[in-house]
Amino acid sequence: MTIKVTIHNYRKIQEASFAIAPVALLVGENENGKSSIAQAVALAAANQPLPKSFSKKDAKQLIHDGAKSGMAVLERDGVTTVTTWPLAECKVTGQGKPLYASEFAVGLKSIFELSNTEKVAYFIRLLKANPTLDDLKAKLPKSMDPKLPEIWKQIEQSGWDEAHATAKNDEAELTGKWKAATGEQKWNVSTASDWRPECWTPDLERGERQALEVNFAEAKRAHEEALKSEGAQAFDRNQAQAQADKLPEYEQQVANTRKALEDAETVHLQLSEELNELGYSGDDPMVCPDCNAQLTLNHERQLVHAQAVDDETKDRYHALGGKLKESAAALIRLREELTLAQVRLAGAEEASARLQGAVVETEATGNTAEAKAAYQLAEQRLDAFNAVEKARSLYEQILTQKDLVTALSQNGVRKNKLDDQLKRFNEEVLKPLSTAFSGESVWLDGDLTLWRGNRPYQLLSRSAQYAARAIMQGAIAMADRSELLVIDDMDEINDRRNRAGLMAMVQATGIPALVCMAKRPEENAPDLAARNTGQTYTVIDGVVQPYTQPAQEVNAA
Repeated sequence: MTIKVTIHNYRKIQEASFAIAPVALLVGENENGKSSIAQAVALAAANQPLPKSFSKKDAKQLIHDGAKSGMAVLERDGVTTVTTWPLAECKVTGQGKPLYASEFAVGLKSIFELSNTEKVAYFIRLLKANPTLDDLKAKLPKSMDPKLPEIWKQIEQSGWDEAHATAKNDEAELTGKWKAATGEQKWNVSTASDWRPECWTPDLERGERQALEVNFAEAKRAHEEALKSEGAQAFDRNQAQAQADKLPEYEQQVANTRKALEDAETVHLQLSEELNELGYSGDDPMVCPDCNAQLTLNHERQLVHAQAVDDETKDRYHALGGKLKESAAALIRLREELTLAQVRLAGAEEASARLQGAVVETEATGNTAEAKAAYQLAEQRLDAFNAVEKARSLYEQILTQKDLVTALSQNGVRKNKLDDQLKRFNEEVLKPLSTAFSGESVWLDGDLTLWRGNRPYQLLSRSAQYAARAIMQGAIAMADRSELLVIDDMDEINDRRNRAGLMAMVQATGIPALVCMAKRPEENAPDLAARNTGQTYTVIDGVVQPYTQPAQEVNAA
């Protein structure tokens, strides 16, 4: 498969036209445009018209000096991808699938730029390491099976981190219930299973709830029978004492209310007599139909001639009537208050009499005390047993919930699945590429730290770091099914053996590749055409042309 590349006026490049079939090696001195070509090809292949951190308004800075526009064209099997600047647009023409390459495959992005969280998420996607419901189920006790459909639904809708947060909240709620059930302030997983209340006795370890409930019911019934026999089931000494203590207060209330009632009755009687003395009933006179005389009813309810009543008498009558109504209402209220006060006084007197006549020590009270003690002990034992059972149940629920929290965490099922996929990735992809390079194996550990042999990436030499990055780039391109590799700065490796190893690694990916390397005129460059592995090109002052091997290189070869 051949990829045809055409570039016009992009950064250092005026004109470039070459083929990647299957590998194109660009060589040339520094500042001649190799990295410009690598970037233009990478942007077009990744369908990303602007480099990282570039805004569209700055796209004109990518155009070659003196030109108004630039473009990069990739063509494969009649399908063309065209990226233009300063419009910063990517367009595809032709029938078929356009060329695809990821940002990582063409060097626009590196795993070393990712945070730990981003790196985990990326490799989960890359290696298809998302756990399944069966993966989650395998890590949890059978008791969780009924809840798994709901948990999995939340994972699908909101993601693993949200499900993990929910599980942690549920764990905290269960822990709070355990504290409430035990009265403890702190939860400790190593001691919680052994929690026992202070009243606990060793025989309760072998106890059964049914036997304890029967014992409690029998003790309660015996206590009630003892109370009945003593006649004290309705007698509360403390309550009676409190009631008797109010005897003087109630006596004073009765006396005061009775005096107020007597005074009110006297006032009411006086008002009634004064009203009667007016000789006016308040009724208008009647007219006799025979003689037209004005008649009225006297106190004996007899018709007599009506006497003329002046307005002053009428006003006095109405005023006294109003006071009489108020007096009558006051009488009703005071009589009710006196009745209530007398009831309270009678209750206090009865309580006082019962206290004075109560027997402090009798055989009956002794039996009641024993029955009460037995009843309280039975209740205490049953409560203690139930509390331990509840605490144990909550403890087991908390442990199960902890298993769920662990399984849902980033270091849980997801990491287990990722670790399994990483082992395959290391063995099936990175190891063969490392072997093709003829160097120590490059591999990722469980923390996604890159190693070469037994040394972590940060302890490698500069050239070894470059080799590790290139191998990882090739491996990622294979994993994400990219159709193009772009590797720049191969001059970081300055010996022929390792450069040959890098080219062998590129070929081992089976992916078409563009490789760029700086070289001085006196330095050798691999002639890929002579080796039938591709084509070597020279970049001179922004122009690409086929590589011509110097005579000394031909003789050396």
